[in-house]
Amino acid sequence: RVFKALVCTGTPRISSPLVNKAFHGPRLVVQGQFPVVSGAQHHLVVTHLSHGQEMITALQAEAAAEAIGLALAIKPSDPEAQFMLAQAQQLPLIISKLREAKNHELSRRYKSALSLYDEIQKLAPNTPGLDALRAQAQSNLTDDNVTQYISDGFVALDENRFEDAKR
Repeated sequence: RVFKALVCTGTPRISSPLVNKAFHGPRLVVQGQFPVVSGAQHHLVVTHLSHGQEMITALQAEAAAEAIGLALAIKPSDPEAQFMLAQAQQLPLIISKLREAKNHELSRRYKSALSLYDEIQKLAPNTPGLDALRAQAQSNLTDDNVTQYISDGFVALDENRFEDAKR
């Protein structure tokens, strides 16, 4: 089943003989055919997309793609579902980069971790927890730098390089 939609100043209206008689003139912008989605089907689409978003947030790529795929089976042209499917399809790459960044952090290579977090930010800016991960890596880098400066200062003092120790 399809219905014709008349878009008039951004407001869709269902076409029928009554509407056609009542609606005429230059206000008609677009006329097209769109699949009809019943109220129950719409509820299912919303439910599947909600579950898909939860799975994206939980970084569960397969479960997210499955839920979004169910929504697309009902409403294939849904732009939100298509966008979410693209996000779900990127999750394996995002997860891989998150793991790699965490490995760099564990090895105290904070600059490398921050670089990966920047890549992730460009690929998927809404990655859950990314801001906190970046902040922690930056904090660790700062702490390491301070520790290194203090250590360098004590070495300089031990070697009687007082001017170097002041820096």
